[in-house]
Amino acid sequence: TPLGRAIEEPRTALEVQELVRLALDRGDVVRRDGRWCVVAPLRAPPLDAVLAERVALRSPRARQLLLAGAVFGRPATLATLAEVSRVGTLAHAAEACAELVRFGLVEDDERRGGPVTYEVHDRFADVILPQADPDELRLLHVAAAQRLERTADHDWRELARAAERRRLAGDIEATRRLLARAASSARSV
Repeated sequence: TPLGRAIEEPRTALEVQELVRLALDRGDVVRRDGRWCVVAPLRAPPLDAVLAERVALRSPRARQLLLAGAVFGRPATLATLAEVSRVGTLAHAAEACAELVRFGLVEDDERRGGPVTYEVHDRFADVILPQADPDELRLLHVAAAQRLERTADHDWRELARAAERRRLAGDIEATRRLLARAASSARSV
């Protein structure tokens, strides 16, 4: 196959999957008359480059929401992602999230019995977090911490997660305060 010829060295199943998805994302492979057709030369860059390109092909709002999800670091509701990412309205966040799910960068989960949650695939978080603007990361960590603080109630684990986000934002005083609250809550359990 053309993709097989483009891959000169052995690859993992994940690498092949992401190469195929990139070819589809770029329009290098399309469906015509019920058959798959290669319409542009296929290439096989390293996995990190493939993942970075797949992210770069998404809309600005989708990339912002993806970065916020990576910073949040665990499954989150659409409302949480909208708040942390600051992409605009809930409708804007829903549109961006749908794009990310459709292109396989985010997984949606309806099995938990509550609201649908969304989680960034680790492989994309590993690529986008180191490339992100430090000031933007700091703002996202603060927004994630604020959300966690508001929803933590007295759950020491959530308070500890909020403290970690504050630490990553460089706010040592808020980190100390949250860790003290987390310790107090843990002792009362």
